[in-house]
Amino acid sequence: MAACGYSLGALYRPTWMDVPPMLYSGNPMPAIPGMVLFLHAILVDAPKNLAMSLGHTIVITETGADVLSRLVPAYHVST
Repeated sequence: MAACGYSLGALYRPTWMDVPPMLYSGNPMPAIPGMVLFLHAILVDAPKNLAMSLGHTIVITETGADVLSRLVPAYHVST
């Protein structure tokens, strides 16, 4: 699946597989002010059976988007 985010809110059932409005190239649904979305990237290492997801919750505004996530990502790399 080549999606990069999904809808949030009281009107959507609590599952990340809401279709629509998942975000993907060619989706005809416009992002309109007031929509709340979770934008993420999933990184997968299939041979090791590992996966992780990085993302932020945003709200679409008249001038773009505002990040609602309050936590600042802290990345730790172990060798």
